Amino acid sequence: MAPGTFHDAFLGPSDLALAQRILDRICTDRSIDIGSREAGEVAANVIQQFQRGTRDEERLMMLYGLTVWRPRRRGAPVRGIAQSRHAVR
Repeated sequence: MAPGTFHDAFLGPSDLALAQRILDRICTDRSIDIGSREAGEVAANVIQQFQRGTRDEERLMMLYGLTVWRPRRRGAPVRGIAQSRHAVR
């Protein structure tokens, strides 16, 4: 389907949930009251990004300068901590 069609602009439940998560993070990180006019302007901008086709959470986080939290892989070393087979348990 060509970009710019009705279906590209339609936001389903999962899209709205993602938009809400992004908005919540932006407001928390920037100390914006979620009920404020500024939060409404941010929400409108987030929705515009969705309507333009940006629906990847990592990409949206980067666009708004948010850090992306990723769970550490099981067994992966923790940075800055020396690991030894003889560690005290």
